[in-house]
Amino acid sequence: MEPEELQWGTKTPFKVLACVPFVGALGWFVVAGGWFELWPFLLFLAAMAYVWGRGGGARLTEDELVLRYPIGTRRIPRAEVSSARFTYNGMRIQLRDGSKVFAFLQPKWTSTEMSSGAIPGPGSAAYRITEWAAGR
Repeated sequence: MEPEELQWGTKTPFKVLACVPFVGALGWFVVAGGWFELWPFLLFLAAMAYVWGRGGGARLTEDELVLRYPIGTRRIPRAEVSSARFTYNGMRIQLRDGSKVFAFLQPKWTSTEMSSGAIPGPGSAAYRITEWAAGR
């Protein structure tokens, strides 16, 4: 039996641990009293941490593909998805009307998709999305 919902993207604990240096730097600036001169930079760091923490990802439900972008989310019904494959810039999802959608996902480091003509291997996100779109 296939799981009802699949999800790909950066795991939450990794995102939290990666933001610890930003929080430490912010605390140091506030305690040292240097934040008055550097508040635009600190605001920029906070915005970047938010965008990075939100990250990109994909979730496959029974009837739709949900793509998460740093700002916003796109929901694509199953009937509109034709296939998916990885490129050097991320994952491209081919829709039935001929248009393409970009997802902020990369193949696993052990994947051979990039060297095999971008043919998705079993178990990869692109393979699972293509199989899901075909109704298998």
